[in-house]
Amino acid sequence: MQNSGEIAIVISSALKGATVAGFLRLGQDQAWQVGAQVSRYSPQSSASGLTQMIDEVLAGVGANWDEVDRVIVDNGPGSFTGIKIGLAFAYGLAESRKTLPIVACSSLEAISKQWPNRWLFLPATRTQGYAAYSSEPGVCQLYSVSLESIVEDGRTGKIRLVAESGQGAKDIELDRKASMQAQLLLPWPKLDALLKEQGVALVDGPSLPSLMAMTVDAMLNEMPTLNGQEGHLQPLALPKARYLRKSAPEEMLERKKEQEV
Repeated sequence: MQNSGEIAIVISSALKGATVAGFLRLGQDQAWQVGAQVSRYSPQSSASGLTQMIDEVLAGVGANWDEVDRVIVDNGPGSFTGIKIGLAFAYGLAESRKTLPIVACSSLEAISKQWPNRWLFLPATRTQGYAAYSSEPGVCQLYSVSLESIVEDGRTGKIRLVAESGQGAKDIELDRKASMQAQLLLPWPKLDALLKEQGVALVDGPSLPSLMAMTVDAMLNEMPTLNGQEGHLQPLALPKARYLRKSAPEEMLERKKEQEV
């Protein structure tokens, strides 16, 4: 090993393709530093090449799996395929590395905590996606969003995106008069047009490479929050994926059943 100290591997696969980063820390009182990072933005190439990406990162930090101290894997919400790829890798790793701490972290939640008081939106389809909002540092709520549910209240000057959260249906109010901040993490033309029509101010986001670098860093910063989970996770005990919404095939099947009734 070229560097003494701790090594953490972070895998983000729920936003766009996959990004794997290796972080180094030379002592408990030292800051984590990124030692190597590899990204593939195509879902297909990241799905087939995740193991190779991780091997490249390990080579970049001059380590092998026996020298890795912890792994943080993305559990969504976001890309269904990406979430499954990341968690499937975690299952296999849990079987082969019996003592390696593996924890799950939401990349969307982690990055939202870096930008409090700003709505973050992530598309899934043309009309479906996710939202995250941190009202204060360290506190974040995730939602699934349907653009078909957008309505305007002309009396208050607000638009509402009716979302599903863990507490049931909830309205997200975006106040155009207050110039509330909203940001699209990835292109979402339909939502972009709808928000601009209602006068909601959109914040320009970082480039995709910068976003992914910020995301794996934000996931690493979640480690103190994740400490309660830390330790080896047996396959059956791995955290569930945070899908927040049904997949397109599941929605199509439901509509077909409704039509048959």
